[in-house]
Amino acid sequence: KTSLIVGSSYDGEVLAMNYDGKLLWTTALSGIMNQDLWCADLTGDGNDEIMTANADGSVYCLDHRGKLLWTFKRNDAPMYSVCSVRKDGKAYVVCGGFDKSIYYLSSAGELVKELPSSGYTIQRPWGPARITFSI
Repeated sequence: KTSLIVGSSYDGEVLAMNYDGKLLWTTALSGIMNQDLWCADLTGDGNDEIMTANADGSVYCLDHRGKLLWTFKRNDAPMYSVCSVRKDGKAYVVCGGFDKSIYYLSSAGELVKELPSSGYTIQRPWGPARITFSI
């Protein structure tokens, strides 16, 4: 298992340092600012992958060495947040942005489900929609 301190520059580079402050690598992405960073072991190899929500509308996923593994982009609206969750032992990436949708991705960056803002009150990430009523 590799331990890193991960950060981002204003021009969208992701960088990693060791605990002594030595720069280990930098990876240039879009040239546009990353809005969010999240680290989690998506592949089960004991090392965290690094995900970024970028203002170019993409989520980028890097391995612990800074190599780009995959990119997800639904549209040009800035992507604002990214995290990961587990269900039934499988890792999923959850992200959202200025288009007001929430996206569930596989650990390989493939779209699993979209929750558009118009359905937030009835949509559920897993299972059937619940019944709601208005007053």
